[in-house]
Amino acid sequence: MNKKNMKFFKLAKEISKTSNHPRISIGAVITDKNTVISCGTNMHKTHPIQKKYNEFNKKLDDRCHHFIHAEISAIIHAGTTNLEGCSIYVYREDKNKKIAICRPCPACFNLIKSVGIKKVYYTTSEGFCEENLEEMDNWENNQ
Repeated sequence: MNKKNMKFFKLAKEISKTSNHPRISIGAVITDKNTVISCGTNMHKTHPIQKKYNEFNKKLDDRCHHFIHAEISAIIHAGTTNLEGCSIYVYREDKNKKIAICRPCPACFNLIKSVGIKKVYYTTSEGFCEENLEEMDNWENNQ
C-alpha cells in the first residue's frame, strides 16, 4: 500500500470510531483520485436502500437487518455525486484493536458495482487488500 492508500485507510479508521454498532465498528471512505467524496459508518438504524440490498445477503439473520453497512452509508452520503470510477476504502478493527477482515458483503458489492465504483480496498487480518472491479467485469464479460 502506498501513502495515499494509507491516508484513506487512516481516515476510514477514524470514521469507524463514530459507529454506534454494539460489537463491530466499520468505516468507509469513497474517493475520486486524491479527493474524499463521502464517508460512512455502520450504524444501528436502517435505510430503504439497505433493506433493498439485504436480499443479496441470504446468510444474514434477522438481527443484522436493523443495521446499515458502512459502504452503503458512504454511498448514501455521496448523494447525487457521480461515483463512476471512484474507489472505496473499508476499515475494521476487532475488539483487541487489531485490523480485521472487512471484505464487503454481497449486498454492498452489488451496490458498489451498480454505482460504478471501480476499486475496493479493505482490511484483512494480515493487512490490506485491493479488488479492481473493472478487471473483474472484463473477466466476467470474456467468459
